[in-house]
Amino acid sequence: MLFASVVVGVLTGFGAWCLKFLIQSVSAYTVVYAVPGHYSWVFAIAPAGALILVGAMQRHLFHRSINRGTEKIKGLLKKHDYVLPHQLAYQPVFACALTVGLGGSAGSEGPIAYSGGAIGSGVARMCRLPASMTRAMMVCGAAAGIAAIFKAPLGGFFFALEVIGVSLSAITLIALATCCMTASATACAFSGSLYDLSVAGAMPAFDWCHLPVILLLGGALGLYSLWYRACASATRRCLDRISLPWLRNTVAGVLLGVFVIFLPLLYGEGYGVVGQILSGTTSGLTRYTLFGGMAAPWILPVFLAAILLVKGVAVTLTNCGGGVAGSYAPTLFAGCMAGLLASYATDAMGLGIPHSQIAYLAMAGAMAAIIRAPFMATFITMEITGSYGSLFPLAVVAFTAWGVAKMLRPVGDVDVRTVSDTRLPKKISAG
Repeated sequence: MLFASVVVGVLTGFGAWCLKFLIQSVSAYTVVYAVPGHYSWVFAIAPAGALILVGAMQRHLFHRSINRGTEKIKGLLKKHDYVLPHQLAYQPVFACALTVGLGGSAGSEGPIAYSGGAIGSGVARMCRLPASMTRAMMVCGAAAGIAAIFKAPLGGFFFALEVIGVSLSAITLIALATCCMTASATACAFSGSLYDLSVAGAMPAFDWCHLPVILLLGGALGLYSLWYRACASATRRCLDRISLPWLRNTVAGVLLGVFVIFLPLLYGEGYGVVGQILSGTTSGLTRYTLFGGMAAPWILPVFLAAILLVKGVAVTLTNCGGGVAGSYAPTLFAGCMAGLLASYATDAMGLGIPHSQIAYLAMAGAMAAIIRAPFMATFITMEITGSYGSLFPLAVVAFTAWGVAKMLRPVGDVDVRTVSDTRLPKKISAG
């Protein structure tokens, strides 16, 4: 089983690198047609075309639904079905590369987790492991996908425990840790870098005087998570009412294109934007809009507020409207935007906290509150930048936001990760 976990980790780590490379390549060929300084129609056409194209691929080429892979894995585990078709090892990768590379406002972690689960299932069956170990390798593969795509082995480990929520024995926990570390190391080796996001200089040391501000930030992010999840649930219900799959893809694509053309920061995963903010650069965030050349102080806060209002809708349009993508990276993006917006309030109070630090801490709070996984959020945010000295403030924000979100969870709240159909059909009628 340990040998199988190493093999699964290497294959999944390589798959995560391929996915990142394909997304960057597709995005580079698309964004080159955008012209700074005014609206570019490529931001409307590309995301709409992505949902229509990937939706058609699922129906007519793959003959199966491969979106929302994490929930499909959870559904299969509940049904004790540990056999995934080998095609799922690569189909989600190509579909996600088109979805996110062409501007789908979502992440890449869900598809690679689905792909990793399929790799784990396949390797376990090739090694003739019993059903219990095949189940464990399926979980290890999914966790390895998260560890590799974020280059965060501890984040992948807690993903299996908090999100997948399965009980594992001592040997399977060792296999899980081995798989996550191997996948992360493989992704780092192929990409040539340890971190996807770089921070300008070291994060300032935690100041206990700022603890009340950090607690308030966590509470605000917990409240924001209720809006985010409500928007996601309402959008999914509206899309589910459209019975014709091609019409659902078209409506979702057009709406997503409208959002992206007016708010270009919604394009793709948003790692580039997050990297700029963490590096202390905010001057170019509006360059693909009509306000790119204006220096009015109100422009950026208004844009950030607008993005926070519609981000949950944009992510759900991508994931439920025909695209194949993930829901975790968008929460980091939303948290960064919320933190940057909150930094203007701290400036008004004269606290002197760097904007990049508040944005960084808010990333963990948003993910913890929206996904309801505080440990995973804390370690992914820490590992994705390598700022290991920020563990304590990250944990404070994450657990505060998570606690507020849990306490104020409205009746009938539906988890943004929940889907009603977790089957793995051979053929589908909707994409």
